Order: sequence, then structure tokens, then C-alpha cells
Amino acid sequence: MSCRAPIGYVAIAREPMTTNQGCKALIPVQCVDSRFVRYQLEAAGAALESKGRGSTFTEISTQALAEFPVALPEFNMQRRVADMLDRETASIDDLIAKNENVQLLLTSRWQSSLEQRIFVELEAERCPLWLICDITPGNAFATEDFLHGGGPVRLLRGINVGVGRVDWSETVYTSTKTADSVPSFRLEAGDIVLGMDRPWISGGLRVARIGPQDLPASLVQRVARLRPRDGLDPDYLYLALQSRRFFSTFEPAMTGVSVPHVSGGQIGDFRVPLPDAETQKAVVAALHMARAEISRLKHLVQHQTDLLRTRRQALITAAVTGRIDV
Repeated sequence: MSCRAPIGYVAIAREPMTTNQGCKALIPVQCVDSRFVRYQLEAAGAALESKGRGSTFTEISTQALAEFPVALPEFNMQRRVADMLDRETASIDDLIAKNENVQLLLTSRWQSSLEQRIFVELEAERCPLWLICDITPGNAFATEDFLHGGGPVRLLRGINVGVGRVDWSETVYTSTKTADSVPSFRLEAGDIVLGMDRPWISGGLRVARIGPQDLPASLVQRVARLRPRDGLDPDYLYLALQSRRFFSTFEPAMTGVSVPHVSGGQIGDFRVPLPDAETQKAVVAALHMARAEISRLKHLVQHQTDLLRTRRQALITAAVTGRIDV
């Protein structure tokens, strides 16, 4: 017969322990299979998370964890359930890992397409960006110019530049008068913006396009604005900046640096093949088709991964609550 027992009655190791701050070690007593308790906590999901507190990040207190109830059938049943779940979840986890590997391969395929189309197949002179593009690092607005909670003009900071998108979830503003006093830093629809501090994150290069919905806005320091001159297609430039070639140009200089940073001069020295306008548009069209197909495949793989995770969670919940016969 099962019973309801608070985790704290089973045991929580407080000393000695080797866990880091914020971690809690649970050590089951006799006749309690630690794997079964772990699966119980996995099945708890949102119920356990709801016990957490904190505004910056959610933390579950020792008391709340100790008082959280788990079902404890007799020991042999715990072991049989845990054995079954070990087998089944291992199989599901293997499929999820393979899907994640496919996602990485698809990302690599996209990078290879960029490299091949722009930097291998094109037989054109390579021009430094400073020659064919206006590159403007942002303005050092004074702190007293910042308005919090709203204002007529948004200030685009590094925190607002993501991978392929502008994120205004954390926004500061300034007055129209202040923005108009430095008109050269006003942003326009179509501008390409690049985060200069930590320009590469796990998702890729922090580069995005400014749209009408982002305006009015002005450029703040540590963000670079790129405006192509006549002869350079903005879509072509935007794709070239996302290439592995662009990243590898700066990688040696940033290795070992606590806060990787690229300067306007370094960006300007990057060389891009510059074919005629018609060829640039053809390359852009071909790469957009390739990206659409890769995105479709990645979406299908992610959908399958989500189904697998849902299946895994449902299996654990059903097993530890006795809804399936093991």
C-alpha cells in the first residue's frame, strides 16, 4: 500500500555535502529507491515549481522541499517502476539527443550554404566594408539623458540586439530634444545593427535589422549601425555578416578575453565579395530559399522533440502514480 510522505521525512543531506550554493542534496533512507524519488520529483513538475519564490529567479526553500509529499509504495514496487522508467526514458532520451544532433547539423548546413554561395562561388573583388558601407558606433548618451518607464525616443543598447531580432523588453528612452541634438545617431528602417560587446552568443551573431515598429530610436555606444552605400545590397550584406567567415575573422583576437568586443575599425576591415547588383540579388534569393527549407526541417525536428518530451513526462507521471501496470 502506498503512503504520502514529505520528502523531509525521508532525508535531506545538509552536512557534509559537496553541492554548490542553491543546490539541495536528498539522501533516501532504507527501503526508499532514490531513482523512484527522483522520478516523483520529475512528475511533480509545475506543482513543485509553484513552491518556488523569488523575483529574479525561482528558488525552492529547504522547508518547502521537505514538506512536499511523494507517494511511496512498497520497496519492490518502487524498484520495478524505477527499472521500467530507466529503460523507457533512456530510449526516449536517446531519440531526443539524436534530434538535437540533427538540429546542429541543419545549422551547420545553413552556415555551409552561406560560405559556399558568398565566399566560394562568387568570383568578384573583395572589398573592405569601410569602403562600401557606413559604419557608425553608437553615441555615449549621458545617464541623465535616460528616461525610464516611457518616452518619445527609444535608445537602442547592446541588450536590445539579439540574434536576428530587436528586443525591447528592457528599454530606456530619451527626449526628442536630446535625440535631435545628435541626429547622426538616429536609426532608420532597414538599418543593420550589431552588438559590439559579446557579439557572438550560442544562437549566433547578435545582428538585426531595424523595422518601422522599432522607430523612433537612437543608437547607443557599443552598438554599431551599418548602412550600405550604392552598389551593396542590404540583404546581401546582412547575410554576409551572419557567415562563419565573419566570425572567424575576429575569433583569434577575442579568445581569452573576459568580455569579447569588436570595434568599428575591425568591422570595417572585413572584406566581402562585391559582384554586380543582379548577382547579389540572385544570391540573396537562393539563400532565402535554402534557409526556408532548413527552417522547415528544423521546425519538424523540434516538433518531434517536443512530442518526445511530452511522452517522457506523461510516462513518468503515469508510472509513479500507478496508472500503468509495470
